[in-house]
Amino acid sequence: VPDVREGLVAEFKFDETSGSVAMDTSESGLEGFVRGQPEWVQGYCGSALKFDGIDDYVHVGDRDEIEVNTYTVAAWCKSDGNTTDHIRQEILEKADSYWMNIRNDSQLVRSGGFYGDCSIEQQWFYTDSETPVQWNTWYHLAASYDGTRLRVYINGQLQSDLLVDLPHCIDRDKLLVIGAKKEYDDTPAEAYFSGTLDEVRIYARSLTQEEIIRVMHACAL
Repeated sequence: VPDVREGLVAEFKFDETSGSVAMDTSESGLEGFVRGQPEWVQGYCGSALKFDGIDDYVHVGDRDEIEVNTYTVAAWCKSDGNTTDHIRQEILEKADSYWMNIRNDSQLVRSGGFYGDCSIEQQWFYTDSETPVQWNTWYHLAASYDGTRLRVYINGQLQSDLLVDLPHCIDRDKLLVIGAKKEYDDTPAEAYFSGTLDEVRIYARSLTQEEIIRVMHACAL
């Protein structure tokens, strides 16, 4: 079964095994700058980054390639639940645009973003998975938005499907960060992820469920 590359605008495999830069292996050629002291560890597929839930994250920035109106975000995740944030831990977030996180109380996967008239009035929309994740367990998590529906998947299974009848709003000045939320270079990060992240991807289109399953199995190719 072939991997899914069409529409791929960011791919962080975290296979460097050392250093302070994580390279994007999509055609966008982005760079992720490692902040704090996350550990390079054995991941789900090759090496990965283990975040401490205190001050670790990967700073990607605000490049045009990741300012997408329809999208899919996906990652292999294993959280230990030990984040310093009492509410959530971000897998990734393009601040005030799109995001996917784990809620610390319910352990549900939540995805959402800003929708509406970007210059006048915006609304948060989000949806939660039906089933929780367990700590210290690998899961493939994904979320998509096709222009009208916001969906969350766990291990390729559709968990939630929310109608969003407003256009997606992109805040072009705010940052994409993996493992936390951070709006600007001079503002503090928050919602730190605690655990291991691997194979982080962003697509500039909504993948079908069948495609998400192919992405999930791409490591075995």
